Amino acid sequence: MVRLMGCELTIESEKNQGTTSHFCLCLPTGTVADLPQRKSAAITNPQELRGKRILLVEDNEYNRLLAKTFLANADLQVTEAEHGEEAIARVQERTFDLILMDVQMPVLDGFQTTQYLRQQLGLTTPIIALTASAINGEKEKCLAVGMNDYLTKPFYENELLQLVHDWVLRPPIGLAGAPAQAAPLPAGSPPIPLYKLDILLNTARGNQKFVESMLQTFIDGTYSALRDLNQALEVGNVHALRATAHKLRPSLVHLQIQPAVTLMDSLEHWDGVFNYDDMQPLVEAADRLLRQVLADMATELETRRHAIIPQPTEAAGN
Repeated sequence: MVRLMGCELTIESEKNQGTTSHFCLCLPTGTVADLPQRKSAAITNPQELRGKRILLVEDNEYNRLLAKTFLANADLQVTEAEHGEEAIARVQERTFDLILMDVQMPVLDGFQTTQYLRQQLGLTTPIIALTASAINGEKEKCLAVGMNDYLTKPFYENELLQLVHDWVLRPPIGLAGAPAQAAPLPAGSPPIPLYKLDILLNTARGNQKFVESMLQTFIDGTYSALRDLNQALEVGNVHALRATAHKLRPSLVHLQIQPAVTLMDSLEHWDGVFNYDDMQPLVEAADRLLRQVLADMATELETRRHAIIPQPTEAAGN
């Protein structure tokens, strides 16, 4: 077993003293946050789930049957798909309340399928990843491609139903900075901003030129950082990815762009070797989000530059 894991076993034995075995294993580093959260308590009102429509995307027949049984026990309506292409077809046929998405599948895996559903179809249905891996980086990769939450296999019935309950019936709480599904905005409401200027405006104390200068500096610097991130990804330079994420993070925190902060944290603290398939979704998600931020900010900057700032007037004398 030790040799199968790439290590050697050394045995030392002394007569009348006993035997000592030595070996060293090199294993992936994880954190407490990477451990699956075991939820054993039953949900309060399982009847609330009755009739909700679930799309179960799982290629392993055993796992699919087990999950389907758990869901059927709560009177949920389950539609099955064995891979990503089937899932896309099912989504185009009907509406679902939630999607359970296996990560590793043939034809089209869970990451590619989620990206297609989010980017091409504009789907906002909650998607929960079903993954057999709890190693560092897996959770971030799931969230980066557009999944809302994840559940590590093997899981218990109550764990699955509790997670389904959380996302289908009440305002969800995202993991690791995952954006929660927002309630629809009333007609005519302004869009929720991707960034906030309250800290910057407080620092400026009314100095509009300072605000404009800071916004332009952020725009220029972020475009440059995105180029650096994409270039580092293409050449496989983990050090450059970490360094760029570290450099970009403070301004993102200052402007309260929390989803981007989470992505930069994942890149900055990446503790493994370079893996394009694992790191590309993080860089792509950051690039897509920040380019939208920059577009919105450029519009605001142009508006500020052409705005007429009212000057304080003196009070009339008596």
